[in-house]
Amino acid sequence: MLWCQVNPHLLSSTLSTNSTLILDGANTIANQAVSRLSDILRYTLDSDRMKRV
Repeated sequence: MLWCQVNPHLLSSTLSTNSTLILDGANTIANQAVSRLSDILRYTLDSDRMKRV
């Protein structure tokens, strides 16, 4: 269900960017990107429209 709510391109792009950042040694920036992605995923789960029905 989560996959239907999140744009697959966003997830793919974010994971690819993180992979590149980690390989380049930019671990702090990669960590921030993972944290922001997890915030988006948590928000998506918390804003379940079915809870309001």
